Amino acid sequence: AFARCGALTSVTFSDSLASIGSSAFQNCGALSSLTFGKNLTSIGADAFRSCKSLKKLTLPKDLDIISPHAFLNCAALEAVQLPEALSTLTEQVFYGCAKLENLDLPKNIDKIDTEAFYNCAALKSVTVRNPECEIFADDLVFANKYGTHNTVIIGANDSTAKKFAEKYGYP
Repeated sequence: AFARCGALTSVTFSDSLASIGSSAFQNCGALSSLTFGKNLTSIGADAFRSCKSLKKLTLPKDLDIISPHAFLNCAALEAVQLPEALSTLTEQVFYGCAKLENLDLPKNIDKIDTEAFYNCAALKSVTVRNPECEIFADDLVFANKYGTHNTVIIGANDSTAKKFAEKYGYP
């Protein structure tokens, strides 16, 4: 719909909008501000891919689907507040968000898919609140672009997060 609109800097979504389609705002390089309506429940694949000026995401509380690659290569993204309705972080959902530093994943997140946070070069720590969160069996889920494991994975003792960190050599 608005893909590749280079001059688009801000979008405010109506409360009546329930879904944002695939690739809707892909490659809107100047897009720096998003205000989501309170009834948004779904963001499609690649919806905001390569929106390189987007710095902060506060997602609505009832959002329960963020499709793969939705925020891939949003290089300026520094902060994400995930909603309580969301249960899965899909494949490469925040891949390449180079300025994202710290994440606190709420207890409702029960699955983190392949390369969800791969190539997030500044990522220092991830707190996984759900002790039984299923984390894709791949060392690249939280790795930087060189495949190194600099990110500290924080989880309860005997949690899947702790076991993942130990298995793949995260600090």
